[in-house]
Amino acid sequence: MTYFSASRWYSPSASEASPFSEATLVAAAQAGQHWAFVELCNRHSKRILFTLYKITKNREDAEDAFQESILKAFIHFADFNQNSSFATWFTRININSALMLLRRKRARPEISTDATARESVGHQHWEIAARDPDPEDHYIQREDEERLR
Repeated sequence: MTYFSASRWYSPSASEASPFSEATLVAAAQAGQHWAFVELCNRHSKRILFTLYKITKNREDAEDAFQESILKAFIHFADFNQNSSFATWFTRININSALMLLRRKRARPEISTDATARESVGHQHWEIAARDPDPEDHYIQREDEERLR
């Protein structure tokens, strides 16, 4: 499964093994060959998504952190100085993105309004009070008005 695709750039298909080494792909990506960056991300996506899932404990959050880190890696790819491997550099960016996502969620906790999620996880049930008067109070008020007339 490909998580990052760039349809307008050439990218070797996932079914064929890439004949390029990581160093060759890094050099091509730094020279502006976008397909090389895509190939680097695809090569490491499965392992990194597994790592992110272990951190976030949530598939959607893991995918969000992965997408965010792809963008960060793409923007800062010129800063990659090859002191470490691309895999190490990219993994570190992903882990930092996942930790930042968890930090943001902890600062602003979210409550699911989905009934199935609420029942399966055991969240408390919230009901929105109707603004209409209670039917019993409505009839009592009507009887009082009739007596006054």
